[in-house]
Amino acid sequence: MSFEKPYIRVAVALPVSRTFTYEVPEPLRSWAMVGKRVLVPFKNFQVTGYILELLSITHQTGVKKILDVLDETPMFPASMIPFFSWIATYYCYPIGEVIKGALPGGLNITHVETVSITDKGRSMLSGPSLNGPDRMVLEALQERGPVRLRTLYKDFKEKFFPQTLRRLERARWIVRERKLKPGRVRPKMERYVKAVEKRPSAEPLSQVRRRILKIVEDHGEMPLTALKGEVSTAGALVKKMADDGFLILFERGVYRDPLGERILPDGGPPDLTGDQSSVVERLSNTLGKGFQTYLLYGITASGKTEVYMRAVAATLERNREALVLVPEIALISQ
Repeated sequence: MSFEKPYIRVAVALPVSRTFTYEVPEPLRSWAMVGKRVLVPFKNFQVTGYILELLSITHQTGVKKILDVLDETPMFPASMIPFFSWIATYYCYPIGEVIKGALPGGLNITHVETVSITDKGRSMLSGPSLNGPDRMVLEALQERGPVRLRTLYKDFKEKFFPQTLRRLERARWIVRERKLKPGRVRPKMERYVKAVEKRPSAEPLSQVRRRILKIVEDHGEMPLTALKGEVSTAGALVKKMADDGFLILFERGVYRDPLGERILPDGGPPDLTGDQSSVVERLSNTLGKGFQTYLLYGITASGKTEVYMRAVAATLERNREALVLVPEIALISQ
């Protein structure tokens, strides 16, 4: 939670090994929380940083102020910071880059440098005195409008291009601008359904459609996926019921957990089947007896993951370590 402290310790998403202290302006202090991203000044740039700690005081001088808090909710919990720090130390890698790599790509704000022609540059094109690479670059900018600097470098691979660009800029025939480009990640949308208040009589509806209508009425509104969980054929029927004036389909932005699905507490580990018990017993008996390899075969949803978890638990009870690799990030929450 936020305690509206005036300073924060920030890891910037750059290849620098240390963290930095920034001041949080008064209007932003209630938004500053560990795990959120912030936009901070860094030398001549504006970069994305991650709040690692809230600070009441600092003995540093000349502390810069953050420019903005970029998130409504934290991107990671405070409990993840020791893990990020361990990775940074063990692999000799900047902690800001570690956090950036742990979160989905496309979140961070980046800089885009563009080049455009000025009115003075256009007037030079109208005369006969300009030729060679200067004219080539100015003609390209006049025809295409503002162009990303990186694109120009690709288009003009000749060795003269950097010198040409500096010469045109000194003459004020072109202007370079550095702009912030927002992240590519967009809100995750989920389809919802709700009942129409003034709708036709439900008498002509089939039994399944009346059941769908009753479920939606009881919930007020609900995700379409949840409705499909209660009525397997709802997906094919809801669109028709919406066309007939019984239901309304709409989209709503939902929270996208950057670290995967939330792992919700349950009533404890499930009871093992006979086959699971025998496998867990065999694995547990081999712990500490040297390197061995096992292949656990089973169809989808046969209970393999629970066997892995029991084997890991038995390993941890012996003060040993375990590493579980999964083929895709979505399986981590299992």
